[in-house]
Amino acid sequence: MPGTSVVPILFHACRHGDHHTIARWIRIDPAWLTVQDRDGATPLHLAARHGQVQAVRTLLAAGSPLYRRDRHDDTPLHSAARAGQTAVIASLLDAGMPVDAWAHRRQTPLHVAVSAGQQAMAATLLRHGAHADARDRRQITPLHYAAWQGNPAIAELLLAACAPVDAADANGQTPLHWAALRGKRQVAGQLLAAGARTDHQDRFGNRPLDLACRSGQIPLMVYLVSQAPPAAPLEHPGRGS
Repeated sequence: MPGTSVVPILFHACRHGDHHTIARWIRIDPAWLTVQDRDGATPLHLAARHGQVQAVRTLLAAGSPLYRRDRHDDTPLHSAARAGQTAVIASLLDAGMPVDAWAHRRQTPLHVAVSAGQQAMAATLLRHGAHADARDRRQITPLHYAAWQGNPAIAELLLAACAPVDAADANGQTPLHWAALRGKRQVAGQLLAAGARTDHQDRFGNRPLDLACRSGQIPLMVYLVSQAPPAAPLEHPGRGS
């Protein structure tokens, strides 16, 4: 391990895009590529998180590891996705990082971007081929996170990319369940327009309407009742039966 006195200088250079300083220290000792801060972030994590394109390219050209994870289990690509740093995405992908790489609980960069409300990042990842139907270890899709956040712009992006509208997580809950629990009326409307089922029950027997009721989401509860399919007419026995 190289001397720790250089660490603050190198990390500062990565955060602020001083690629000349980065290149100088890496030439002196390539071991600097894998040094980690107290959060487990490497120089590439820091450069990606701060959107420093030239610094990212310098580190990649020197052989910086793409798959090293920080203490949050994020790769540099996940760090960039969480921070909304779209400018560095192409460089990371061109270096060989899969657009659907897994991080914590098998979350993809798209999961991370959507959960952080990063609309431009979500759009960028989808353009680069990210799968809108990706599921993490708990079977959660990016659309679940869009519903939880109540983010109609991201929900629209995902639905346009053919995200499964009735995908059920490990508890059997669909994005509509998540929207109902949080009272997200606009996203619930988008999901219903895309064909979401109002009668889908989770593993506890709850429909989206039940969750809206239990969480006190009265306006959404009224809306879901209005959108439920009409009950089938009762059949009356005929004469002589």
